[in-house]
Amino acid sequence: MTAEPAAALQIPAVQAEQRTMLAGILGLAAGAAGLGWLHVVVVRPLRAVAVLVERLAGGDRRTVLHPVNHDEIGSVTRSLELVRQALAERDRAARSGQAAGPSRPPRENTLQR
Repeated sequence: MTAEPAAALQIPAVQAEQRTMLAGILGLAAGAAGLGWLHVVVVRPLRAVAVLVERLAGGDRRTVLHPVNHDEIGSVTRSLELVRQALAERDRAARSGQAAGPSRPPRENTLQR
């Protein structure tokens, strides 16, 4: 009697097991690639914008926010740049003694029925 590895035999159960293993490995590789892409395209830009927003909230009006991407994250960055410019203008106006804009009466927070 001779011993042969099971992989060398053409047994349908062994072939099905090999295909299942291959499909699982390919699925894991595709999932890892998808998560890597998601990290590069979404997570990294969001973290960069979060750092800039923290600087803006801390009072830094000098750092210009440049949108890198032309997607939703870039749109948020452009909007934050407009906010930064408005805050910087308000700060300049306050330093020069001017009002930041027309004075308005305080807004009441009541429900109208």
